[in-house]
Formats: sequence, structure tokens, C-alpha cells
Amino acid sequence: SHGRPPASYGAVTAQPDVSWTGATLSPSLAKAIGYWQAGCAALGLLTYVLSAAGVLPGGPQWVAAVLGYPLFVGGILFFLLALRNGVALARGRPGAVPGALAIQGVHSVWFAVRGGLHVQIASGPTLGVVISDAAVRFSAGFNASFFLGTRIAGPAWEVGFNVVAMVWTVVLLRAWVAQTPAAASVNAS
Repeated sequence: SHGRPPASYGAVTAQPDVSWTGATLSPSLAKAIGYWQAGCAALGLLTYVLSAAGVLPGGPQWVAAVLGYPLFVGGILFFLLALRNGVALARGRPGAVPGALAIQGVHSVWFAVRGGLHVQIASGPTLGVVISDAAVRFSAGFNASFFLGTRIAGPAWEVGFNVVAMVWTVVLLRAWVAQTPAAASVNAS
């Protein structure tokens, strides 16, 4: 094997995975996670492109004044990556689990501090809680966002937790760990 991972490394398999973690990622769950991620990424990509093209009202101004071009390009790249990894996960392609795991991981938590950093990166459904200095509120919906910047208005601080993305992150992490070469060697002993 010369240190190479097995061909199934990071792939979604139709057979249940019998591993030391007991983790499995069924093809139907992989498809659900993958298609939600890809669908929201496609909507985010479409929003960015239509905004830049001036099709959406105020789009070019939003791109230039709110996002800025480096963040705009970063968002395009993020949505392309989320789209690619979502489709790969849904189709059970090798290596898809770590990529989808990364996307869901950054979608799990976001935060903002007035006069300071604001980080919100997402591609998928949202069911969560938002806690701030002023209130606690619940959120639900579909999210496609890529924002790294400064919070200039709003609550003094705010942090959001996406329960759906957190659960999917744990499921994908367990499936990925179960498929790693180290787990395979533990199973063989």
C-alpha cells in the first residue's frame, strides 16, 4: 500500500461501515446533506453573479461597497467549493466526506462584534439559535453567505449556532474518521 489511503477513503459507501467508531453514513443521508449544501451554494453563487451583473437591484453597489472585490471573489470560490463537494457527497465520490465536512464545519457557528470582526460563512439549511447582548432568538431557513468583515451596526456582540450544520458536522466527522487508514488498521487488529 506504500502509505496510500485505501480507495474508499473519504467515500460514501452503500455497505454499512463496520468500524471502531460504529459510524456509518448512509447513501440517503449523504445525498440529503450533499444536495442541500450544493443547492444553497448554487443559490449563493447565482446571487453573487446576478448582483455583480446588475440584474439584482443595487447589486453592483452591494458588491463594491459592502463586500468589496476580494470578498466577492472569496465568496465565489467558497460557493464553487461547496457546490463541488455537495454534489460529490451526494454521488458518493471518493474524497467527498472531508470536503463536505469542512463546509458544514464553518456553517456551524458564526459571530460578530460591533466595531470588530464579523464572520458568517454558510451553505445549507439553518435551524439554530442566535445569542446577543440584547436577546436570544431562534432562526430557521436556508443560508448561503460568505462574509468576513467588520460589524458597524447592530448588537454589541452576537453569536449564532446552527444545530443542523453541527449535527451534520458530527455525522461527517464520524464517517470520515471511520474511513481513515488509521481506523482501518485498528479494525484489522
